[in-house]
Amino acid sequence: MDLITSKELHDRMSRGEQFYIIDVREREEYEKYHLQDAYNIDEQRFTDAFDENDTAFIDEIKTVCSKGKTLVLYCERGNTSMLIAKKLMSYNIDAYSLYGGVNEYKKYLAYYKN
Repeated sequence: MDLITSKELHDRMSRGEQFYIIDVREREEYEKYHLQDAYNIDEQRFTDAFDENDTAFIDEIKTVCSKGKTLVLYCERGNTSMLIAKKLMSYNIDAYSLYGGVNEYKKYLAYYKN
C-alpha cells in the first residue's frame, strides 16, 4: 500500500495516466461530492469480501488493475481507504490510498485554482 498526494494524483491525471479511483464512503456521501470519474464501492462491500473471502470480487479488482490502470482508494480523511488498501495488498493487488482523503483533495483543488 502506498500513499498518493492530491498534487501527485492531479499531476499524473493531467499527464493522461489511467486510474481506477474508488470512493469507499457510503453512497450518500459519494453523491454529495466525489472525485471525477470515481466509482463508489463502499467500505462495507470490501469488509464483506474480505470476511467471506469473496474471490470473485477480489478477482474483479485484480482484472481492473491488470488493464494498466492504477488503483486509488479514498474516503473522507484517508484512514479507511488506507486500511482497505493494506488489505488488498495481502491479495497481491497494488493500491494507493489518497493521503488526507477527499477533504485534502478539496483543499488542494481550492488552492490550485487560486
